Amino acid sequence: MSITKSICQRAPVTEPPDCGLLLIGHGSQRSDGPNAQLVAQADHLRKSKLFTRVEGAVLYGEPNVASALKALGDHPVHVVPMFMCDGLFTRKIIPACIEDARLEGQDITYGPPVGLSEGLSRLIATRITSGLSKNQLAGKDVAVVLVGHGSTASDASWQATERHAQRLRKAAEFKSVTTAYLDQNPKLADILTSLSGPVSVVGLFVADGLHAGDDIPALITATGKAEDICYLGAIGSDAGMVDLVVRQVSPGLAQ
Repeated sequence: MSITKSICQRAPVTEPPDCGLLLIGHGSQRSDGPNAQLVAQADHLRKSKLFTRVEGAVLYGEPNVASALKALGDHPVHVVPMFMCDGLFTRKIIPACIEDARLEGQDITYGPPVGLSEGLSRLIATRITSGLSKNQLAGKDVAVVLVGHGSTASDASWQATERHAQRLRKAAEFKSVTTAYLDQNPKLADILTSLSGPVSVVGLFVADGLHAGDDIPALITATGKAEDICYLGAIGSDAGMVDLVVRQVSPGLAQ
């Protein structure tokens, strides 16, 4: 079996691709939202006709990676992990899954997770400023909290969340930009309790699944300060995510 590019190679493509595109997400067997969102993102890119063929797949639930790679056939395939950070899933689990499922001779290029894109910081800033405008608030009066998943076993989520926070601090004028996590310190509940005045919260999650759709709203309600907190949902649900994918695979095609 021969391949012209290792699935572990990580490099952007600089020419308009004559290739297949595969989006791989975590997925969920307990919530339909993440799987449906990834299918919708793949469908949007498919309709753009920028790529020969576009498929979406999830690690948990359907559609699965094996069926997606089969559908892509003998086209060169560019894989974009729809994850917020470069951790266990993007470094080990997805490459192993691709290796097990790829077709004989299938040429696969494996890219970095879309959550590391500098453009994601701009999407976050735009979502926050749009929320402020709707609530007739000025950025200088609002504390921003970026919520990542976090982990006590890896600092990948922490690194990605802090990187976006640093970019926001440099590029936008907010009262403050703080990071918080669900599974490591500082915990979201503690951060929200320590802040006063209007607060805008953005989830660094790929979809409004159980964490972003249920856990974060519940934690906000439990603070007793929900009237001062504007939760803007998971940034991965933003319509601009598909453009980040295009920029990653072929910058010359992005609008």
